[in-house]
Amino acid sequence: MKPIFLLPCFALCAAFTAPAQAQQPITGAVFTTDSACEVVNQNIYETRGMVFINGGPNHAGSARLPDGWYYVQVTDPSGDEILGVALGYPTVQVVDGYFVQCYRLWDLVAKGSDFSQGYDLTSNPGKEYKVWVSSLPDFLPGFTKTDNFKVIKPDGEPLPA
Repeated sequence: MKPIFLLPCFALCAAFTAPAQAQQPITGAVFTTDSACEVVNQNIYETRGMVFINGGPNHAGSARLPDGWYYVQVTDPSGDEILGVALGYPTVQVVDGYFVQCYRLWDLVAKGSDFSQGYDLTSNPGKEYKVWVSSLPDFLPGFTKTDNFKVIKPDGEPLPA
């Protein structure tokens, strides 16, 4: 029996992995949070691997994203430097106004420098980043929500005692 090799899935896979959603401007919000997705807009993290994302606060009347599939990327705060690229297919799903799980940002993107898992260090002197969640792969305004966050030790080393 011959072994089966799976190739990476990029833009073509979106047609097979996610249902089509209406391409209308999106409402709602996205924010960074802790691993339990309970803190709204935590915004300061020890390492890049500790950043999670969620959509709109989980209470009645909150600004939730519409149901569907979403692309994710990470940039510097200005949006000019792409640090974590979208994987070529939507990686975040919203059902009934809620993210279907607490998503770790590190797992949703590939580094802009070498396409390995995660996102590159920011050149921002304040160690700030911006996460983008979009219904479109090109992250057009109106179809995208963003949130800025800061990582104290972006290289992943533990903080000194």
